[in-house]
Amino acid sequence: MLKYFSRFVIVVFITLISLNMVKFVQNVSTGKIKKTMVKPYYGYLPINAKSLKKGSEPFHKSLEPIVEETQARSKTGTDFSNVYFPSRMLFKRDVLYNDSGFSSNIGTLTSPPLQVLFYSLFTQYFDFSTSLFIHIFIQIFIFIIFCFLVHREYKSKDIDLLAWSVTLSLTALLFTEVGLAWFERGQHSLYAASGLISLLLGFKTKKLQYFFFAAILASMKWASFPLLFLIWPYLLFLFPKKDLFQRLVSFLPAWIIFVAGILISAFIMPSHFQDYINIILSFEANLLPVGISLGTKVPLWLSKLFPFLHLLASLILYRLFTDQFGKWRKAFIINAIFSVGMICTMFGTICFHYRVLIMLGFLPFLFYLKDEFDSAEQRSMLIFNGSLGLLFLFRILAFETAGIVYSYLIVSMYILISPFLWRKFFKSLNIT
Repeated sequence: MLKYFSRFVIVVFITLISLNMVKFVQNVSTGKIKKTMVKPYYGYLPINAKSLKKGSEPFHKSLEPIVEETQARSKTGTDFSNVYFPSRMLFKRDVLYNDSGFSSNIGTLTSPPLQVLFYSLFTQYFDFSTSLFIHIFIQIFIFIIFCFLVHREYKSKDIDLLAWSVTLSLTALLFTEVGLAWFERGQHSLYAASGLISLLLGFKTKKLQYFFFAAILASMKWASFPLLFLIWPYLLFLFPKKDLFQRLVSFLPAWIIFVAGILISAFIMPSHFQDYINIILSFEANLLPVGISLGTKVPLWLSKLFPFLHLLASLILYRLFTDQFGKWRKAFIINAIFSVGMICTMFGTICFHYRVLIMLGFLPFLFYLKDEFDSAEQRSMLIFNGSLGLLFLFRILAFETAGIVYSYLIVSMYILISPFLWRKFFKSLNIT
């Protein structure tokens, strides 16, 4: 009976998503805005519209003909336009980066050369709106594939777990203000979420191909690298010292594969790759912090140190209380990684809410905790913490008046220390 009710709830979720998406897709494709049940967090920003915020610039004059040719004017997808026009004109221009001819009305190309090359396969043949939908579909399709791979690697026979994994992910993407902002802007954050899943599967299965896919996918969204790089030291150092060298040696092939995946663009398009690195460094060093960046609350240099301070704090906590953890050791490491992930969503100089989509990479694993932990207490803690973190990240529990950056920090710190609290609570009940 419970299984049928579960499937009924899934159908309800899919129905609500579908009803909302019908009008939302019309809004995105036509530029004529109609009311929807859930709207994008930042509203709709048509390309080159008169209603642009003060300080925004129109398209460079050299792009005016192609804007008309691709029917991009007044359509949404402003962030996608930054990769759409360069990829469409890839073989007609020598310069990709740091060129005003490829600057849209709100930004500059910050996608890696390999992605520009890949996108040129369809942007040359389709108009702007069609290409935007292809861009979104590719991300969702890859993410669902990795949800399936998680299901397969855990050798689960319960198809309902996969159904819930996909359904809740689609709900976060297509039925929350943050998710719809990702869609409306044509952002790339879901590539990073798939890259995170691939990296975690690599650590679980020791299969090198997952590390390679993780690097390729993460490179589509450079903001994902702080978290994906930090996962390595968390898994290396939060273990007994006697295991450190052995684990370091075992990680070496995976690390080489991971770095090689990142550098593919450098081998295929070396000159463009150097320009790409320069413009990313320029973005981080020269622009003022905006959005949910930690740099809006503390000095920028300090905001860049936060993830590393978190790693140091995690290491100190673990070393001080390692004798008390016992079977909770693994749960502490997972909590620490999720906690630093929340901080990494605010790491960049320019951070908007849709950056949190990278954290969806943790969601599929929540459905298979029974295969990782025998302890129902630890599973309960991880499910609660994961759900709480995602609810805050997707602004279902967070409120602007409370200060979104501060609320993320508070929840992140709670998740880090929660194994102490939960273990003490269960111990008081004589459960553990």
